Amino acid sequence: MSAQTLPRIAEPTIEQVFEAFLGEQRARLKPATFARYETVISLLESHLDSSAYEGLSKAERTLFDRHFNAEGEQHRTFCQLFGPEKVPGNLGSFFSYFLPNKVLGGFGLTRAAASAMKKLAPRLAAQGFITTAASDDGAELAAAAGRDLPRAERAAMALYRSLRPLRGHPDEIPGEDWIEYDHYPIARIEPGKLWLSVDYDDAGEPRALGPISAPREATKLLAQGWEVGCSLARIKGEWRIVELGNIHP
Repeated sequence: MSAQTLPRIAEPTIEQVFEAFLGEQRARLKPATFARYETVISLLESHLDSSAYEGLSKAERTLFDRHFNAEGEQHRTFCQLFGPEKVPGNLGSFFSYFLPNKVLGGFGLTRAAASAMKKLAPRLAAQGFITTAASDDGAELAAAAGRDLPRAERAAMALYRSLRPLRGHPDEIPGEDWIEYDHYPIARIEPGKLWLSVDYDDAGEPRALGPISAPREATKLLAQGWEVGCSLARIKGEWRIVELGNIHP
């Protein structure tokens, strides 16, 4: 592919638009709030730079590879190459994967991320970088994340506090009484009980495993369809979570 057929470096780039956004917010926000926004934008840039290239077209990927693999002044990251129209399509993975799995920032950072994105998305639309529909979707996604991620974190902490150490090694448990670690969707919730979709029946329908004992504090916060990262064991006829990771809304 010749250089003439490659897309051009965006003008402005994501990096430049983010810098302008932060410049505006610096004058409006209290220093502590602005510091959180600055952290959020830095994390979003990191997420885009590390994974957003996966959604590029063939020509865009060629441009990205050429500059990302270059040395010196020719080296560019994703946010230094592409424009802000690439941001909305990557917000879902930012909130659902990057923040819960890569960042240990607690509830305050999650709320700051939601607040920042609810301001950034309309700004991008007002400047003509993205559509109003994309802005509305981004703001709605941010609002849902600000509501659900703290709930998921609190539920995970409640579940973690209830874990009982597994006696012996997992290899000593019969295969039919052991479910390997993975992220399993919540199929059903009752006070103090969970059912997780761990595999499929002969008709290809999800098979719910349970009831699994869980603190009422956790089941009150959780929602059907959320995913629980865990391994399970059946001990004395009762299924229970014996290893716990993140919970994904």
